[in-house]
Amino acid sequence: KARAAASPSDSRCAPASCGALRSRCGCCWRAGAMAIFVSMALVNTLFMRPQVSVTQDWHTAATMTLFVLSCGLLVAIAQILRVTVVQLQAATDRAEYLNQELLHRVRNSLTVVNALAAMTFKAEPVNFIPVFSKRMGALARGLDVLSLHDGQECDLHAMINQACAPFAEGSRITVTGSTGMLPSQACIPLILGIHELCTNAVKYGALSVVDGEIRIETEWDSANGAASVLWQESGGPTVTLPERRGLGSALLADPLLGPATIAFEPQGLRCELRLKTAG
Repeated sequence: KARAAASPSDSRCAPASCGALRSRCGCCWRAGAMAIFVSMALVNTLFMRPQVSVTQDWHTAATMTLFVLSCGLLVAIAQILRVTVVQLQAATDRAEYLNQELLHRVRNSLTVVNALAAMTFKAEPVNFIPVFSKRMGALARGLDVLSLHDGQECDLHAMINQACAPFAEGSRITVTGSTGMLPSQACIPLILGIHELCTNAVKYGALSVVDGEIRIETEWDSANGAASVLWQESGGPTVTLPERRGLGSALLADPLLGPATIAFEPQGLRCELRLKTAG
């Protein structure tokens, strides 16, 4: 889902909207001041006989000054009320947006959980509970990273590091390359895909032996609106083609990940993901 235009990161207005509000306030003050002096001129011309001058005596000057101050106070009160109403409307709009966004994300999360449960039970009926629990942990870590940026985007390296954190031992997993902010729809598939690659490495690949290593290289291509993630294992057992397609392959086949290109090279599994960097 693309980012909504009216979704500020906090309760304060954005700089552009604040500037527009201050501009409107200035216009209102100028209009109010002009109305005061035009009213004074009209009253003095149409209703005062004889016409009075501000400099006529101190009593007249004081009266006129009090009139201007009282009118200015009315304009100030009206302006404060106007700004308050505008801010209340903005707060109401933001609350409505957040409620709709929350409902949308809850529905999406329930859909992901339901799909993961069904796929996990089909692939791992005997070890369903531990396998499903680990995948829920990966999903939770992904949501944690996503929440750091108002649920709208995630940092590519941060998401990869979170997915690899439970499997990292020393410097056996290295992440290099450029990074950037991914749209929200790519964040959860990415962390689930990386989690499956780590799980596979622990079972059969580089992390199943002491000397195995994993190198993850990222490349941020702003010109084409894409980012690539290259997963390369080395130092592990000789890789052979799997006898069947498991859940990990199904998760990596997500269109939001490219889908992933997997090569079962003898020296180590190689996987390339291609992510869109624009919502």
